[in-house]
This record gives sequence, structure tokens and C-alpha cells, in this order.
Amino acid sequence: MSEAAIVRHRRRVIPGFGITLGTTLLWLCLIVLIPLAALFLKTTELSPARFVAIITSARVLHALGLSFGLSLIAAAVNLVFGLLVVWALVRYEFPGRRIFDAIVDIPFALPTAVAGIALTNLYAETGWLGRVLTPLGIQVAFTPLGIFVALVFIGLPFVVRTVQPVLEDLEREMEEAAASLGADRWTIVRRVVLPSGRRSNLKAVLAKQAVKTQYPLEVRAAPGRKARIANMVVRACRVTLDLRDKRTSRRSTLEVNVVQAVERGTTPRGEKPIKWTLFTNRPIETIKDLTDVIKGYSMRWRIEEFHRTWKSGACCVEENQLRSTSAAIKWATILAAVAVRIERIKQLSREKPNLPAADEFSPAEIKAAALLYFGKAAKTKIAPAASPTIAQVTLWIACLGGYTGKTSSGGPPGSIVLARGMESVRAAAQALEALPSD
Repeated sequence: MSEAAIVRHRRRVIPGFGITLGTTLLWLCLIVLIPLAALFLKTTELSPARFVAIITSARVLHALGLSFGLSLIAAAVNLVFGLLVVWALVRYEFPGRRIFDAIVDIPFALPTAVAGIALTNLYAETGWLGRVLTPLGIQVAFTPLGIFVALVFIGLPFVVRTVQPVLEDLEREMEEAAASLGADRWTIVRRVVLPSGRRSNLKAVLAKQAVKTQYPLEVRAAPGRKARIANMVVRACRVTLDLRDKRTSRRSTLEVNVVQAVERGTTPRGEKPIKWTLFTNRPIETIKDLTDVIKGYSMRWRIEEFHRTWKSGACCVEENQLRSTSAAIKWATILAAVAVRIERIKQLSREKPNLPAADEFSPAEIKAAALLYFGKAAKTKIAPAASPTIAQVTLWIACLGGYTGKTSSGGPPGSIVLARGMESVRAAAQALEALPSD
């Protein structure tokens, strides 16, 4: 069989493509093309002089002025109030927000004729709103004011639905950073929100990239967030950023790699999908490269917790009064190792509470923690052959450091109480290790 015959008999992706295309073209001709063609054909029956006389008549000019003038005013009003509506729907949580969000789409659902009839009945002298406005001398129905109301009613959803996805994609962290630096609300809108809305080129470039890989992400439950296994779709590319120095107004370019991970298909109703857009100078050629970049970003909170424990939490490395640089570095390194172990114990007790304690603690540390926590009753509380879990031993250590329970302490054991408890446990463990084993 020839190549042309193979191409001719190749199965199409859309079944019934021919009849589908024919039905679409027929419907388009009946609804759009034929009426427009009839309009132009009717116009050709007029002579040029007659055509100019008609379009320059007072009635036509008045109609055009009324239509374009009111449309311009309605567009300006919708721009202001549409932005306010979008801001309230996107930035604030309030009772009935979903209902108001659905009400915005009503003009989309109503046919134009039905919307006109409904507005006329509302604003007529006998209508619900007309009864109130007519005694005040305000006539809405069958007046230019009524046309303005109808244009605002029809145009508001277009503004809201056009701006809403742009505002949803803007990062709140930038606004919070500007506020923390002393910017007022108008400055934040003018210097942060509006410029961010204009810069959407990067988003468009990433949307055109092919999906490199997908991976499951365990999402833990949190206020306003449901626990789930999120399906993350990864895209990546190399881009050139257009940078501008605000002080000198000089422009420069910077080439960076961009990795984007977006949740797809697993977002619960009422929540926003997880979305990370990461700039990096690391390679993004292979799936392993992409995974390393994303994993590094996902560990950011662990790094923050480590620094808090190391600097101002349990270890207080910043409070040392050592004079020489080398001594300060050595002391900071020792405390960094202590902070790492405290964070490791804390995370393991939360993520793997049933893990045997012997995987992290030495036998002397487990025995010391039991003796300090239970006292003389330690032998009866713990069977010799039994192996406590890491969650149990962590709780003993935390209680020795001043932990009083989830309710009164505000959550699971933290780094400070664990550091206090470990100080006592380590001293007792060293004593036990020094004793003869009998």
C-alpha cells in the first residue's frame, strides 16, 4: 500500500470528524455569517451619497454618541468596582464568599434579552426599585441612566473574571514584605500589585513548556488545608530576566533556570492548588536535577527550624561571649551538632512515632530518661525485654525539660524543652556508662 493510502486511511483522533466539522460550519453560517452577509448586501443597495447622509444624520450621531459615551463611563465604573470586588473575593475570607462569587456569573448565564426585561421590570415605576426611585425624581427605565445600568450589569463579570486569576497568582509574600518595610496600602498597590499584574511573561513561558515529570507530594493537614497526596506537575526552562535598578533606572538581564511545580487534579474544593516557582542556578537537564531543586526548596522549613534552635532557641549560639574568632567558630560548630540532633529527635517523634527508640538513643540514654522520669518505678514501668518507641522516650525527655502536655504547652514537644531534658539525660547517661555493668 502506498504512503498516500496509509495517510488517507489513518484513524483520526476525533471520531466523526467530518460530520462534526460540517455541523459546526452549518451552525456558524446560519447564526453568524448569513445575517452579517445580508447586512452588508442590504447596505450595497444604497448609493454613496445616501449612505453618508444616513450615517451623518442627527439620530444616528446621537445613537452612536449615546452608545460609545455610556459604554466608556460604564467601563470606567466597572474597572473601579470590579477591582474592589475581585480584591474582596481573592484576599479575604468571609461568610457567603462562594455565594457572592457565584452571583458574579449571573449576567453570563442570562440571555441579553432576559437581562433587559428583568432590569426594566425592576426599575419601572411599578417595579421593586422603581417604586422607591420614582418619588425621588429618578427615572431609570427607558432613559440613558437605564442603559448605563444595563451596561454595568453586563460588563462587571468580564472585569472580575479577567482580573481574578491574575490577582490569585500574585504572591502575598511580596505585599507582606512591603508592609513590613513601612509601605502604606496605596504604595503596595501602586508599586507591588499593579507591576506584578503586568509582568506575566514568565507565567506564559512556563505554561508553554512540556511537563518534565510528575511526583506525589504528601500534604499534611493544617488550618484551611486538608491532608492529601497531591499530584505535582513539574515544568522547567531557562529564561532571561529583564531587571531594572530602581535607584538608577538602569536595565540589565540575568539568565536563570526556572523550575515550576504545580498541583493538578488533587486540589480539594475551596483550596488553592500548591504552586512553587523556583529560580535556581543549578542544572535542570535531568529528572534528578529537577528533583534535587524541588527537594531542596521543600526542606526550607527544616533549615529555618535548625537555625532557630541553633541561634535563639535551645542552643543560643548568639549569646556566647568568646573573644577570639576561632573559639567562636568552634563553639558554634559544636552547638550546630547539638541543634541538629535536637531537631532530628523532634522530627522523628512527630513523623515516625512508632520507630524504636534504640534507632536514635543509646541504651544508656534510654535507661537514664526512664530513671529520671519514673524514678524508682522505672523497672516496673518498662519491661526488661520491651523496647520503648521514640515518641515515648522523647516525651519523657520533654517532660524533664518542662513540657506539660499538648493542651497547656500549645502542641507537641519543641526544641527548647527537648534541649533542657537532654542536658539532664546526657549527664545521667554518662554516669550510668561509668558504672560497672552488672
